[in-house]
Amino acid sequence: MVLIQNSCHECHKLIPFEIGQTAIDNKLRWYISYNCPFCDSSTEFDDIGFPPEEIRQEILKYEGEWEIIIENFERQKQTVTKLLRKTLELSTVELHQKLKTLRKIPSILHSGTKCEMEWLYNHLKSDGIESIILQSKRPEKMSS
Repeated sequence: MVLIQNSCHECHKLIPFEIGQTAIDNKLRWYISYNCPFCDSSTEFDDIGFPPEEIRQEILKYEGEWEIIIENFERQKQTVTKLLRKTLELSTVELHQKLKTLRKIPSILHSGTKCEMEWLYNHLKSDGIESIILQSKRPEKMSS
């Protein structure tokens, strides 16, 4: 869970919002919620998939960036390609760009939040593909 400052939708005072990600039933999920101490208003919202980019960036600032690394990509290319297309819901153009990147850096499959990498790791593992997760960038800030 990450705390960010934002304005209450009712009284417009600056308050902490909780944001985060989780994976439940092999589905990536995200949430945002708050309880205003000034007007007692509260909101909770969650959804399936990747969070909006501004929320994702706040999570990355707090926990750093993570990478999933796969060995022997060329040997498992067809299986990994199908899995990436399906799991990350990539268009043909996006998949082509991803594959070009993998040729340059063959072992780094994807990067993002820790939860996203754990979610992708579990998908890879269920298809018999071994991978590891490493932190590539340290956090910029800690939650208050």
